[in-house]
Amino acid sequence: MKEDFLRSLEAILAVATDTLNGEEPLSEFKDWDSMAILELQVYVDNTFSKGLDIEALAKAQTVNDVWTIISQ
Repeated sequence: MKEDFLRSLEAILAVATDTLNGEEPLSEFKDWDSMAILELQVYVDNTFSKGLDIEALAKAQTVNDVWTIISQ
């Protein structure tokens, strides 16, 4: 599941495939913005059939933090 998440996040952030490992700071990505968060919400809804905790997401610092929020 985490690998699928990483590949999907790569597409959302418009970065090369197989480059994310989870340790990257979100601030490193110029495309980590409100549009990316909206796309992530759609991904989470479609893949996990649940909503995304936006308040927790706002506190996320790394890709792994985002995965932790999603996988709870």
